[in-house]
Order: sequence, then structure tokens, then C-alpha cells
Amino acid sequence: MSDVAPKSQRKSQIEEAQLANVVLRYFKLAGVAVGVWLSGYLNFSPSWILFGLILYVWKERQGQRKKLQIEIRQDTARDEQKAILARVEDLPSWVHFPEVERAEWFNKILDQIWPFIGGYVKELLTNSIQPKIQASHAQMASFVFTKIDLGDIPPRIGGVKVYTKNVRRDEIYMDLDIIYSSDCDLMVKLKGMNMGIKDLQIRGTMRVILKPLISRMPLFGGLSVFFLNNPSIDFNLKGIADAFDLPGLRQSLSREMVEDIIAEQIANIMVLPNRIAVPMIEGLNLSLLKYPPPEGVLRIYMIEARNLVSADVALLGKGKSDPYAVLKFGPEKFKTKVINNSVNPEWNEVFETIIDCKDAQVIDLEIRDEDPGSKDDKIGTAAIDISSSASNGTLDTWLPLENVKKGDVHIKLVWMYLANDPIVLEKTMKQVDTSTELATCVLMVNLDSAKDLPSSKVNAHSLYLMTNYLYLEIPLSGYD
Repeated sequence: MSDVAPKSQRKSQIEEAQLANVVLRYFKLAGVAVGVWLSGYLNFSPSWILFGLILYVWKERQGQRKKLQIEIRQDTARDEQKAILARVEDLPSWVHFPEVERAEWFNKILDQIWPFIGGYVKELLTNSIQPKIQASHAQMASFVFTKIDLGDIPPRIGGVKVYTKNVRRDEIYMDLDIIYSSDCDLMVKLKGMNMGIKDLQIRGTMRVILKPLISRMPLFGGLSVFFLNNPSIDFNLKGIADAFDLPGLRQSLSREMVEDIIAEQIANIMVLPNRIAVPMIEGLNLSLLKYPPPEGVLRIYMIEARNLVSADVALLGKGKSDPYAVLKFGPEKFKTKVINNSVNPEWNEVFETIIDCKDAQVIDLEIRDEDPGSKDDKIGTAAIDISSSASNGTLDTWLPLENVKKGDVHIKLVWMYLANDPIVLEKTMKQVDTSTELATCVLMVNLDSAKDLPSSKVNAHSLYLMTNYLYLEIPLSGYD
């Protein structure tokens, strides 16, 4: 009983401190607003406002730096080993894993050819990425690149792992630790406004597959390149967008929109199941490289969460949240319904996704608090490794949320392998509830081309899908 009282007392002190911080921040912002109004009312020079803003930004940055130093010292005092490992998590993969080898020879080659890669990337962004961004949303129709400068710092290969087990003799599998800490300078124009990004940072694991191996030069028939999971992305804003990159506003709506656009375009090009496939010999069936059969299907049960933080602070009583879950898996994204006013939500929703590489792919989970009219707060994250569910068949567990003080999420993963036997299909169909939208089989269609598509004003449409064996004519509905 003696331990319970201090814990509850500390919890009460933490909640009071959080409320005090919110009230203090409110009065700070109110004071700034009153100061700006008084300067205009008393006809002070705008230079004083600019000077005060510079002092405020400088003070905030110094405060953040001091706070970070204090947190590092506190973490070191609690657990020195854990704190040191947390500080070195961004080191190359060969530092952590003995089976990963250094690739300095390749980094020297990449440094030599980097100036000549700029022309190719500029053409790719202008002719491929730009039209896709323009077509992604009606508000992006006027989007154009006005400046493309990759800078002088090339990407680096932090480590290379070559697989020698569980691979065929006529293929080579490699995983590259890609570290791109650039000094690039990209400017775009949207609705007459100039904005841009600089110092783009990208890090992720890229898989390179060489197959089939052949007895003539270049010794392999094709090359396949892709990211196993969504790479981590960071950058600094420029132009008008830089106004939203002040301290306290770093996770602004404009920043999130730019980050989503970059992540989406990378995922649509080269994050599984999307791949860049390059034939090295004539007559190679490119579909075998670009569209290999998947390994299975993963059924994700998003059940519930408990002890979430209160994102909405209440003046009377304890605060609540309006939580929902977002699951990101390559270019796919799943979202649950919103549970209002709860820190122990129950969703009981199920999603399905096709898995191309069960031993390396990861599901990124985010718990968010819905805030209508503003950016939704992130109140916890988790990374789910699907390899254990693939080996055991089922994984039912509670996961602690990261980057937050408390909270757990209950998730269940069910692995389903692919079979060609019709008897297995009949058995599966009997087990699945027909009232749900759960799938019982997978149909893979290679969309090769479309022809003679009339304008959207026509009522009837047909899309011709060409596979290796037949042509399929599929009616398209939903046109008025």
C-alpha cells in the first residue's frame, strides 16, 4: 500500500504539470497577440516586432537544445547502456550486424559519378513525378518544379548483406542500407507561390535482385530494385512554406502534406509491391522480375487499445482522446473508425493485405487523436514485424506504444499461405463468414495496356486487360 500512494501522487503531479504547460503556453501566445496589437495601436515601428520575433525564435531554439541535453543526461542516469545505444541508432548497419559488410569502394564510385546522375533525376522528376503529382489532387494541378539541384553530397551505402541461404543458385539477393543525407535544393511552384525543400534526408533498406544468372555477359539476365519498407524521410522547408517551420509548428499541415507527397511518390515507384525492373538481355520476360508471385496474405485484426494518453486537456476532470488507428504497409494505408472520448478504445476491425516478402516487411502503426479543423495529434506508434506471424500462423499480442509515455495496443495477425488446390479453396470458403468482406482467394492480373477509352462523359466504358494467355474485357462503372 505504501507504493501505491506515491505512484498515484506522481501521476497527479504529471497531469497538473501538463495542464499548467497548456495554460502557460496559452498566456504566452495571448501576450504576443496583445503586444502586436499595442505596437500597432501606439504606432511603433514594425522593426521592433521583427526584433521581438527574432528573440522569441532564438529563445525557443535555445530552450529546445537545453531540454534535449537535460533529457540525454537523465536517460544516461537511468540506464547508461540503453541511452548510449539510443544515440548510435543512426550509425550504418555494419556497426550493429556482423553479417553486413562495408561498401566503401562503391561509395567512392558513387561519389565520382554523382554529378552525372543529376540530369537523369531532373528528367525523371519533370517527366514522370510531376505529372503524377498534378493528377493526384485537384489542388495540385498547377504544380511544377522550378529548380532541381541534387547538391554535392551523394547517397551512401551504409552496409551490404548478401544472402547465401534460402536462395536459388541462379539468383543473387542483396540488401543495401541506403543513407541519403543530402544538400539538395528543390523549388516548386503551386498556385503562383514558390516553395521548396532542402537538406532532404532518406534512409531505408533497398533490396537488389540479380536473376537469372547466365553464362554470358553481363552474367545476369535482369535487375530488380525496391525498398522493403517505407524509408524514413526528413527535410527542411524553403520559401513560403518555411513560415510554418518555426519552433512549435514543425509538424504543420503544410509540412505533413509535403512529406506525404514525397513518401507516396517513392512508395508508388519502388516500395513493395512496386519495383524497378531492368532487363539486361533481349527476350527476358520482364513480368517475372516486376510481378513475381506473392508469398501469402496477412489478415490484420485491429482490436483495441488501453491507457492511451489524453490528447485533449479538460479544465474539469480528466482529459480524453478521440483515437483512431492508421496502419501503413508500403503504399497501402488502412484506417479504423474514430472512437470519441475514450482512452481505452475498441475498434474490432479487420484488414487484409498481400505480402511479397514475409521475412523483411514491417507494418507501421500510428494511433492518432482526431482534431476537427486542425492537424490530428499522434499519440503513439508501433512497428509490427510480420515474420513471427508467418512462421507461427497466428500472432495475438499487446504491443507497447513508442514515442509516448504510456499506452498499449491489442492486435492479432493471421497468416494465410497461397495454395493451388481447389479443395483448399472450398474448405476456406466454408470457414469464412459470407457476411464479411474477407477474401478467400487472390486473382493477380497484369495490366499491360488500355486502348480506345472514351471520355468520362460517355456512360459505358470497357477496359482491355492483356495477360500472357488471353484478353479480358472488363466493364467500368461509376461514370455519370
